[in-house]
Amino acid sequence: MKDNAFYLLVAADIDKSRISAPSAREVARLCFAKNAWGIGVRTQYRTSLKLGDRVVVYIAGVRECRQSFVAKATIASSVEVTPMAIGHRVWPFTVRLADYQWLEEPVPIKPLLSRFSFISNPKAKKWGSRLQGGIVRITKSDFNLVTGSKRLT
Repeated sequence: MKDNAFYLLVAADIDKSRISAPSAREVARLCFAKNAWGIGVRTQYRTSLKLGDRVVVYIAGVRECRQSFVAKATIASSVEVTPMAIGHRVWPFTVRLADYQWLEEPVPIKPLLSRFSFISNPKAKKWGSRLQGGIVRITKSDFNLVTGSKRLT
């Protein structure tokens, strides 16, 4: 039996220029209301997600909860060719989620940067580029660092 893998699901604002468009946090909320996560054609690790893998949701937008982790869940299906739409954005693939849980408080990323294995240079100005692409593979230690944390200030 394969060990479960760990990932970040990165939510971004649908349209930063329109306040009426869903924010990254709203995208995450709508995805979890559907028990699913939309995935793009070129999303890294799209074909790697497996049943039982654990995920944590990162808000990369510019509005509420930005640069914070807000939820965790378990992958409950393989990736399906089932389009999912939120606002005017449509993702051609979907993965089902289970055991979805909002974290008690958003966990800001900046105080944790130097402790993450997937951020090689936390002092670099462009550390956020490591979070681009929709899905980021992380270690179990990274996952536990986020999900076991209280709000850090």
